[in-house]
Amino acid sequence: MQDDMADILEKIHTCDFIVIATPTYFMTMNGMLKNTIDRFLPEWQKLGGHDVYLIITGHDTKEGLALVGKELTKIFRELGNNVKGIIWGEGVWQKGEVEGTKAMNEAFYTGKSI
Repeated sequence: MQDDMADILEKIHTCDFIVIATPTYFMTMNGMLKNTIDRFLPEWQKLGGHDVYLIITGHDTKEGLALVGKELTKIFRELGNNVKGIIWGEGVWQKGEVEGTKAMNEAFYTGKSI
C-alpha cells in the first residue's frame, strides 16, 4: 500500500522551516498528526535542523492546550529542530470560530516574518 509519507519526508528534508498545526482532542494532538509523527521513526535522525512553528487550537484556554504544546515541543526538539514559537488558538471549537481571533492575526504576522 502506498501513501504520501515518502513525499512528506522528502519535503521535510528540503524545507526551510516546518509549521505544524493541530486541534486538541481530549488533551492531546489529533490522531492523524500522531500517526504521521510515528511514521518519522525510520528517518528520525535525518529530520533535524529546522525552525518549527506550532499552531495549537481547541475549546480550552492556553493553560488547557499547554500539554499539547509541551509534547510537540519535546518531539521536535528531540528530532533536532528549534521550536521558534507556539500560536495558541484558544476558545475555538466549531469551524470558522478562529476567524478574527488573536491567533489568526499572530499566524499572519508570524508567516510574514519568516
